[in-house]
Amino acid sequence: MTLQQEATTLLEEAGLESAGALWRDAVGEAGASPTELGIFVGWLDVAWPSPSQPEPFLRDVVHLPAGRDQHDLQAAIEAGLSP
Repeated sequence: MTLQQEATTLLEEAGLESAGALWRDAVGEAGASPTELGIFVGWLDVAWPSPSQPEPFLRDVVHLPAGRDQHDLQAAIEAGLSP
């Protein structure tokens, strides 16, 4: 299994859904971005480069290195959502 496949499986098991480049939870609070270096997790915010173009991005990002498990991903998601 490739790193990308492992990341996709972890994100799906955590209940996140693909929304383009970012993955998000059902309520749109937590997001993640899988890369070759691991998964970057944080809370979702929206920028408005123009009035009709919302652009989601991650804030307070936590890096989850490749090779981590579901427990580590859940902890990263919680850490990303904690004030």
